[in-house]
Amino acid sequence: MVRVVVGALIALALQDRAEHIERSIDWVVGPDPELREMGREQLMRHFGREALPALEKRLERMGALEVAKLWRDVGGIPSAPGWVKEEELEVLPDDDPALAQMRKIDRSVIEAYVKAKYAEAIGFVHKKQYQRAYDLGGALLALEPRSAVAESVRKLRRHCDAMILQTTLLEARLVHAKPAYLLDEPVELTLRAKNIFRSEIRIGYDRPEPGKPVPPGVVLLEIATTVRDLYGASQTWTRSQEVSVEGDIPVAPGGQWERSFTLDTATEIDDREHVREVVVQAWTAPGSMTVEGRDVTRRVIFEPAVLRLVPRKHERFVEAPLEWLKKTIASGTAQETFICSRLIPDADRGAALEALIDAMARTENRAYREALSWILKGMTGEALGPDPKKWREWNEQRGKPKK
Repeated sequence: MVRVVVGALIALALQDRAEHIERSIDWVVGPDPELREMGREQLMRHFGREALPALEKRLERMGALEVAKLWRDVGGIPSAPGWVKEEELEVLPDDDPALAQMRKIDRSVIEAYVKAKYAEAIGFVHKKQYQRAYDLGGALLALEPRSAVAESVRKLRRHCDAMILQTTLLEARLVHAKPAYLLDEPVELTLRAKNIFRSEIRIGYDRPEPGKPVPPGVVLLEIATTVRDLYGASQTWTRSQEVSVEGDIPVAPGGQWERSFTLDTATEIDDREHVREVVVQAWTAPGSMTVEGRDVTRRVIFEPAVLRLVPRKHERFVEAPLEWLKKTIASGTAQETFICSRLIPDADRGAALEALIDAMARTENRAYREALSWILKGMTGEALGPDPKKWREWNEQRGKPKK
């Protein structure tokens, strides 16, 4: 009986180690760099050659086993790198022809190379290969930090950093109940983090002092409120807000954490004529983030919320902005049509553009045609003027795939 129990315990222990090895391999082949490093460390330090059968099975499933065997047979397993002293490094003389040639390279050639590699990184983003794009962007900044596209590269890396988290560990979003609110109406938003990993993720902030409760964490909000008029003039106000959250946040696999709060929508002036566009960015920097007892701490950036604040005098336009846009084209004013255009949801955008272009083609009023061109510019960013033919051609081309 004792032998049976001991045998069962040994079998369970072996099964547990096998599961840990498989999980570590999952991390190594995944897109998150921190999890890859964590998985590699687990395999190298804790399992060693014990992990080889599982690695071979994974290679076989990936169709790479024969390549791995060939690499090993032709001497692909490297020896220890060894220590290299500074004096052993090769130093090229100043009169070396290669160096002299490099000093003559036109700056525009370097810029062209950086831009070409940036375009390649954008291609990785389109394919959702965020880690490759992030790494390539880092290499470009290290190579040429003062390039003309350096700021674009930094933005690309921020996007990829957020998407690596969003697609491997936590799907973090800032959620609002409806796209438009009335001015002076309370705006309630919700911070939401969904665990898309297979194990619990625990987010923590400052460590509590002995005998004291866990101190709360903080999510920082950056709020930008923009008011635009019919003819393209705009003004933007920015402010910040802090939201307190629990100091210890466990999120079960497949589960989610939420925290609702009221948004501060105040601005420096009290404009009650125009629609306000509000963009809310949210992020937090936990003191710790653990997965299965391992530290994977990183900043959490929430997908932003975009909403509209509507003066009460335009309340009737909120529920059905596309329907009202068509009504104001038929019997309203250009200003009313403009207000409706600011409320059009993405799903109705195409229909709204067609209605505006048709109205421009029908009217003989030059001033009204000019106003419609400004409304179209506000919706699309295109400056095609009061020519319905140009707008119609553009609208027909925008849905076609680029060659």
